[in-house]
Amino acid sequence: EIKDNTMVMRDKRKVAILKVSSLNFSIKPQATQETITLMFQKFLNSLDFPVQIMMNTESLNLQDYLVETEKRVDKKFEKLYLEYKESLEDTVAQNKVMNRNFYVVVPEKTNLDIQIQICEKKLNAIGLKSKRLDSFEILRLLESFFCHAKRIENNPYYLKINDTFNKVIVAHGYPRSVESGFLDRIVSCLGNFDFSIHIEPYPIETMMINLNKELQKQSADLYTAKMKGIYNPSLEIKYHDTKTVLENLQKGKEKLFDVSLYINCRAESKEELHLLSKRIESELNALLIIPKTPQFRMAQGFLSCAPLGKNRLKMARNITTEALSAFFPFTSSFLEVDKTGVWLGLNKNNIPIIKDIFKLSTLMVYAWQVLDQE
Repeated sequence: EIKDNTMVMRDKRKVAILKVSSLNFSIKPQATQETITLMFQKFLNSLDFPVQIMMNTESLNLQDYLVETEKRVDKKFEKLYLEYKESLEDTVAQNKVMNRNFYVVVPEKTNLDIQIQICEKKLNAIGLKSKRLDSFEILRLLESFFCHAKRIENNPYYLKINDTFNKVIVAHGYPRSVESGFLDRIVSCLGNFDFSIHIEPYPIETMMINLNKELQKQSADLYTAKMKGIYNPSLEIKYHDTKTVLENLQKGKEKLFDVSLYINCRAESKEELHLLSKRIESELNALLIIPKTPQFRMAQGFLSCAPLGKNRLKMARNITTEALSAFFPFTSSFLEVDKTGVWLGLNKNNIPIIKDIFKLSTLMVYAWQVLDQE
């Protein structure tokens, strides 16, 4: 059930959801990007409970803005308003514009209200506005995600809900290093899909024991290879990386997390689903991330992408704080409408920019003037 702005599961587990704003990470100066990454590391290090970061794609809806605008239109400008409305709706339809929202799903571990306060404080320090969804907003989000499911077909390679085909792709293997904000290539990719990142802090005691055992095993393997005269650069790199991670953990510089990245593709036909999934896999391959389809486990994959705070697929990878900070997902701005604003143009995601210039700072107004002259 949903009550007091909280979801209560069958196992009595409580879950709350924060809606989080995004920022244009790629156009920030290098120093600002590094600061954002550092603050995101502090957010991750503050976690002693699991969280799910989710991006949800939905159809762009400008009706609220258009209704508010119509109320302010003088009768003598009614024809001009209708032309403006038609032009805006045609642009949205032609570009097949999809809006995207970001959420942080927080399951209760000790005290849910305190966990939410920690997340809000740390996200605000990064410059990200957050708002806890109320009971009605949670219900709307669940309805939009599950598409008012009346008929479900569970196929080994896809999940069909009503007339919509769903296919989950798992990030199975990662490169040794990636650039900060690399997920922007996925976020900005055209198509109807969601992604979900499950982050769970690894128990420190278990982590230290396992790393020491792994280091001893790798050391023994290196010694055996050396005695046989075999040169194994891959094993040497693994040994060096494991040793570095263990040293940083013992010094308290980093923490270790179990991380899962799932992408749920949606389409109206099998052909469209195949094209979209191939496009997503291509973007992952370009980042040297190995994509994998969890065959015969589509239902678990779909539920792992849902805003329920539960990782049912459990295809995780151990990642340190510094490496995990590169997963910063809030990298592209989508629909942000000023009710008193006017349509200024489209951003890189083809989302209409609707702003009231009189509410912008002087610097922003000057920037718009420069762009207009160019």
